[in-house]
Amino acid sequence: MSQTFLAALPFLSIQHINSKGLKDSFTIEQVNWSSHSDILLQVRNRVFIEEQNVPAEIEVDEYDQQSTHFVALDQNRNPIGTARL
Repeated sequence: MSQTFLAALPFLSIQHINSKGLKDSFTIEQVNWSSHSDILLQVRNRVFIEEQNVPAEIEVDEYDQQSTHFVALDQNRNPIGTARL
């Protein structure tokens, strides 16, 4: 996907069949660091620091401010994933 395409489409709704054969759906939304860093860090801390033992001091860097961020939200709008480009 090109940057132009992503900017024109701020969210994407996805449905898939999970490992139990149930239909899951989630939404991916483009967000910015200044207004959503708390949500992004909540997910990243859980995944990288707690689960993968990444040192906390290297999890956030100078690129977060300038990067394009995405958050995946479940059907109840709970954050379940992030991505940074």
